[in-house]
Amino acid sequence: VNCSVMVYFECGKCNETVKKPKLAKHLQSCQADYVSCIDCSRVFGWDEWESHTNCVSEAQKYQGNLYQPKESSNKGQLKQDAWVDNVRKAISGSTIPSQIRCLLEKLLGFDNIPRKQKAFGNFVKNSVKVWDDSKIEAMWQVISKANAKPEGEQKSNGESHGTPAVKQSN
Repeated sequence: VNCSVMVYFECGKCNETVKKPKLAKHLQSCQADYVSCIDCSRVFGWDEWESHTNCVSEAQKYQGNLYQPKESSNKGQLKQDAWVDNVRKAISGSTIPSQIRCLLEKLLGFDNIPRKQKAFGNFVKNSVKVWDDSKIEAMWQVISKANAKPEGEQKSNGESHGTPAVKQSN
């Protein structure tokens, strides 16, 4: 089971425990050849540790073979995978302007594409380096259309026959 907690590494030279964000700086000053993950004890070379983003949970580490994961523990990852798959299908199956298609393909290099419009806009600006709001909006339209639920699957929010309930005050 993957958990998204901070990953800690132990320096192979000085045995200092370092959080992942500070590891690159530490390795430059220490000149260690390898580091090992505190949680899973895997040993990583100079360039390998950056890809180690998920690790075993504390329960999994200490319970060993007795550990039984909760059924809903990776529900968020399943949603994200479905989201990214729908984006991939939308790019391959529709008539999108080539410039927007190119930007969307670049976006598929990331596995953490936000599912909310505002966060998506910020993500595109910071990760894909696109600052043109019209292009970001065009990208979002393609993605939101690909991930839109069919009419029958919309959640009902207490409204009957399309008319919202009106609260009367006394």
